[in-house]
Amino acid sequence: MDNSRFPIGQFKPIINIDEDGRINLINQISDITKVLRNITKELGPDQLNIPYRQDGWSIKQIVHHIADNDMNAYLRFMGRIN
Repeated sequence: MDNSRFPIGQFKPIINIDEDGRINLINQISDITKVLRNITKELGPDQLNIPYRQDGWSIKQIVHHIADNDMNAYLRFMGRIN
């Protein structure tokens, strides 16, 4: 496996999650902003623009992608229940 491409490993979906597991994952959502802010708070603009690997996204792009992805998922979900 390419460790620079998948630094934490490839995605492995959880097929059969129980209620406690689901609740645990939902509770992690509210911490994402705090964790990202803590990780990036002391980085300057030059550091935020450094890609994590050659031809990879910068830290700033990754953080933006997470926010964009989460907002799109939220909007899709809300559209289904309204």
